[in-house]
Amino acid sequence: MFKLIKQLANHKELINLKNLNKVICYLQNGELLSALKRIQRKIEIFDKSTVREHYYLNDCLYQSEYVELLDTVDIIIPIYNAYEYTEKCLKTIYQNTNSAYNLYLINDCSTDKKIDELLLRVESQKKPQWLKQLYIVNNIENMGFIGTVNKGMSMSNNDIVILNTDTEVPMGWLQRIMQPILKNEYVASVTPFSNSATICSFPKFCEDNALPKGIDVNTIDALFENFGSGAIVDIPTGVGFCMAMSRKCIKEIGVLDEVYGKGYGEENDWCRRAVRAGYTNTMITNLFVYHKHGASFGEIITKSKQDRINENLQILTKRYPDYQNVIDEYILRDPVQDIRLFMEVLLERNIRKSVKAELIINHSLGGGAATYVKRKIEDNPEKVFFLMELMPDGKTLKVTTHNMLSLRELFFDFQKTDKTFLRRLCSAFQIEYIFINQLVDYPLGKIVSMILEANLPYVFFVHDFYCVCPRYNLLNSEFKYCKQEKSVDVCNKCLHSYLLCKDIEYWRKQFFRLLAQANRVITPSRNTTNIIESYYPSINIETIEHRIPESIYVTYNEIFESNEVFHISVLGAIGIEKGARILDELVKLIQENRDNIKITVIGYTDIYPNAYVNKSRMLEVTGAYDNRDVSDLLARYKTNIVLIPSICPETYSYTVSEAIYSGYKVLAFNMGAPADRIRETGMGWLVDEVSSEALYKMIVNIRKQQ
Repeated sequence: MFKLIKQLANHKELINLKNLNKVICYLQNGELLSALKRIQRKIEIFDKSTVREHYYLNDCLYQSEYVELLDTVDIIIPIYNAYEYTEKCLKTIYQNTNSAYNLYLINDCSTDKKIDELLLRVESQKKPQWLKQLYIVNNIENMGFIGTVNKGMSMSNNDIVILNTDTEVPMGWLQRIMQPILKNEYVASVTPFSNSATICSFPKFCEDNALPKGIDVNTIDALFENFGSGAIVDIPTGVGFCMAMSRKCIKEIGVLDEVYGKGYGEENDWCRRAVRAGYTNTMITNLFVYHKHGASFGEIITKSKQDRINENLQILTKRYPDYQNVIDEYILRDPVQDIRLFMEVLLERNIRKSVKAELIINHSLGGGAATYVKRKIEDNPEKVFFLMELMPDGKTLKVTTHNMLSLRELFFDFQKTDKTFLRRLCSAFQIEYIFINQLVDYPLGKIVSMILEANLPYVFFVHDFYCVCPRYNLLNSEFKYCKQEKSVDVCNKCLHSYLLCKDIEYWRKQFFRLLAQANRVITPSRNTTNIIESYYPSINIETIEHRIPESIYVTYNEIFESNEVFHISVLGAIGIEKGARILDELVKLIQENRDNIKITVIGYTDIYPNAYVNKSRMLEVTGAYDNRDVSDLLARYKTNIVLIPSICPETYSYTVSEAIYSGYKVLAFNMGAPADRIRETGMGWLVDEVSSEALYKMIVNIRKQQ
């Protein structure tokens, strides 16, 4: 217990009303161990989903607010050959710059005469409205990249952008790249996302990426502008292919250092110099600039590229001994990883927009609801699914992609969402349909408003009785089946200790809003339909049973009836509502009467979460198992009957169907869908009294009959 308390102290984010409420319910009924196991499970789920620090992506769903760019910005382009790239670069600047700028085109003695012709054409043609001054400069002698850029910087009096000729800029780029400098006078440099920009590369981090086939720069950038977030991220150094630089910082620390010769490391040196002077280097996440990489100034390398890199890196690290550590730390932390993942999903959806997409809303607690989701996704490989789950901290909302090129996990701060969140999310990912699989753990009023505001067709699937009562298994405050209580006063009295809802009328009004506007309301059994209809008689409800997986097949063998030991198997994860207390009492009764009976839990209980065998060997717990192996496992343990000790009316029960279709008879209490299925198939026995004594008597009778 002390270990668990210490763990909980390190997980303060899990201490919230929702989780406290569940623990209190267990403690009120003397179920301390169940309460502790519930806490442990919450911690494990949360840790599994937060193995690294995540960036919450809420801002990606809202348009960035811009500070107006009033001053003219100087764009400096050093040119050496690369005619086709230079022509394309200038074309995109003219077409896509909609803020005031001066343009400095500095020809560093290009050997390709077409560059001279290009510059003459540019000089003679009509200037776009946002171009204030055009400066075309021809170096008398080759100065190299650094010298050429410095020449432009010395001619300029404004904030600047250094732009390589092998870049293509999108519409509205200048306004966006200048935002960090406009918002903070101590920002030295700004770098955007690019396909080839080391620590600012997309989609693969620190790699050169090709553009997806058939996708142009403006299409990709439109996604970044609309959904890339207005985040301004501190980075250790800017990347010189397209880098905005503050005039204030240039005045203070000077221009690029020409000790780096023909180039490599000069912008890194300048950026680290800026940091020493109290400035920061930043990256913006709502701009994508294409970079061919290596096409500008490529022909003037007099040494091998790697030799030049090694030589300049030695200079850089000698001046800034912490440089490599700072870079390595940033790469390890990778603070924009989640934004890149988000943008990857958007880009793939844009490319595959003809593929239908569906949002599934679910809890994060596993169980039958999670099994249903898994099978639903597997059964529809032609469709894209986004699975939304609220984590145990009540804050972290995880959205997982399925049936896409890769599985990606995206995270949002649910506490900072408003009712427009789902509408924005579905619009971003081109989601056409919502499947409500489970709403347990979501704040009810908030999630209902979100779903209705999304204005999309949706299905509500009934996995439990949450739409009837916050105690979703219809067990009252004494952990007994309430027999579908309808009295408001009785219900509210039962909920008196329930921290999240004490008003059953409010609860059912919220769910009625949701059910009434659903395209379909589906239950997995007729028994469940009858119960839901008794509360919402005007709602049209369909009954569609879960399918039985192909892995289930008959393994029962009559030879098991000659077992010296009578083998009872219990399937699944057995918590208190699934009969953990009943099971514990049943084992004690068997031991007291010294019956030659063995109970094997194929799965685990809230008392025994891992493999376990008691001293008398009358109880064995196997631990977690693969559902696809159920039929074989029942045979392996020479099962005579399968016991379902659940004390609540289950809406379906996979384990009942798995047992019956594997050829084994089932013993259960006379309630819920399992009872109906046993009656319909004749595959088992039902006990009216919910107690371990009643189960024991039935087991003794069954054994006598065999």
